Amino acid sequence: MRRQTFRGAISTIAVSALLATTVAAQPAPGEPVAPVAPVAPTPVDGAVVPPLADALSGAAKTEYEAGKLLYGDGDFAGATLKFQRAYDLSKDGRLLWNVAVCEKNLRHYARVLRVVRRYQTEAGPTLSEADKREATDLVNAVSAFVSPVWVTVNEAGATISVDGEVVARSPFAEPVLVDMGTRRIKVSKRGFRDHTQNVPVAGATELRLSVNLQRAAVDGRLLIVAGPGETIFLDGRVVGEGRWDGKVRPGRHDIRVIGEGKQVHESEVVVREKETRELRLSLRAMTREKESGGSSGWLWLTGGTALLAGAVVGGYFLFRPEDKDAPPSVPGTMAPGTVQLPLRGAWR
Repeated sequence: MRRQTFRGAISTIAVSALLATTVAAQPAPGEPVAPVAPVAPTPVDGAVVPPLADALSGAAKTEYEAGKLLYGDGDFAGATLKFQRAYDLSKDGRLLWNVAVCEKNLRHYARVLRVVRRYQTEAGPTLSEADKREATDLVNAVSAFVSPVWVTVNEAGATISVDGEVVARSPFAEPVLVDMGTRRIKVSKRGFRDHTQNVPVAGATELRLSVNLQRAAVDGRLLIVAGPGETIFLDGRVVGEGRWDGKVRPGRHDIRVIGEGKQVHESEVVVREKETRELRLSLRAMTREKESGGSSGWLWLTGGTALLAGAVVGGYFLFRPEDKDAPPSVPGTMAPGTVQLPLRGAWR
């Protein structure tokens, strides 16, 4: 089988078969993959540029060779990491072309554009006219699947991320490149509440996003001390038993403390930013009235005497609507022989 150069295979895949789902023109299994640059030195502006494989050495060359093997095996994510590592070690801008083509095969089109533009800048002096045309063709082909998004943020130093990947910081001098589809865009800055929204991106259409970050409230601290075994609720959620100490958001909070055989405590507390509030609560033992579930139960009086609330005990004395003149005397059997009803002034 005819042997191809690695660079030639990558260029064919990147430009001529941009949307192909398989890698074309790969070497046969077991056949070694040639270097990215042509075997013979390439003259650029009168100077001779050595092939990439010859220009690299040490760990950078080891990573580069590993990247070629992974690329030939179809592991584009792994190849990306190896080529990027080789670039980090050598700073040879030609390696960025390999990174860009791997990203293309992963359908990360926005990354392709960012990397190719770096390639054009950093490797420019070493590129032939054919190399430059390949880069331009790839940019033009990929641009149809990417939208530039202009982001306006009211705070400098804010970070913008797309689908979890940080891509820029405000103020933004240029738009953020975003792949087509529904993208999750997040703008964040320390001390402010994050702004996150899902943005539908059609590709090849410029979008504008205006973000007004709101300063995040600083938490306060709340200490609640109750009795042993008493359960503490904060905003409807159990947080501790006997004692709880922790951070809370500024504002109003509901407190509830319960204990077996004790009256329930319910209250509200307002905690401001950076403020520490302390509540010490002592639950009272529950009365028999509370235990019976209502005011119609037994009322326990001093000395252990029990009366049923609401029972008719001397009903006329208890429930007369108003005082009236005493009724006439009636015969009786107890000295002095008469009893007068009702007794004026009784049971006020």
